[in-house]
Amino acid sequence: MRIAGLEKLSTVDYPGKPAAVIFTAGCNYRCFYCHNLAICGNPPLIDEEEVFRYLGKRIPLLEGVVITGGEPTLQEDLVHVMRRIRGLGLAVKLDTNGSRPEILEPLLTEGLADYVAMDLKAPLPLYPKICGCSADGIAESMSLLAASGIPYEFRTTVWPGMTEDMLFEMRNLLPTGSRWYLQRCRGNEKCGDGAGGDELEKLGRLLTVPDLDIGLRG
Repeated sequence: MRIAGLEKLSTVDYPGKPAAVIFTAGCNYRCFYCHNLAICGNPPLIDEEEVFRYLGKRIPLLEGVVITGGEPTLQEDLVHVMRRIRGLGLAVKLDTNGSRPEILEPLLTEGLADYVAMDLKAPLPLYPKICGCSADGIAESMSLLAASGIPYEFRTTVWPGMTEDMLFEMRNLLPTGSRWYLQRCRGNEKCGDGAGGDELEKLGRLLTVPDLDIGLRG
């Protein structure tokens, strides 16, 4: 696997579990607000065996591993790595942009992912403008997660220029019973100050409906 980074211990990236975070290199999107652009091309890589040596030594402290990116579903050996992690007795959380349902589906079917977080970037017609790619696969991936029976969430970065109407349009795409997190745009100079905490709280209240669990992340 093309690994561009390793966060050795995180208490916020995997809900309820102390976890290591593996950052994969490469992405098929080019979101203008991305905070991980440095690893979306051809960054320096970390040896996979070095990562697994670390995981093996830290199992008493770790309960899970988050595989994020970049976009992990571009990695040809993603299944192999997820199986290795599960073989260590660790849970696996997958972060994905949802663009490759043909990769996501067998991961869910085989039970390799214990939790999935999928980004919902924008209303589907705006994906070419915001991400540089069409929204092909997004609706299918959302349906796969809703039917999977495993814990999942959708998350949206509130980027500069995102309107309430856009958020309402996105909310209407979400399967009933889903968890949806709104988060600040940060870590990229194009984000400016991003949506502040008060603004996120206001948006959360506006978007609230009985059949969705809507949360906020600063």
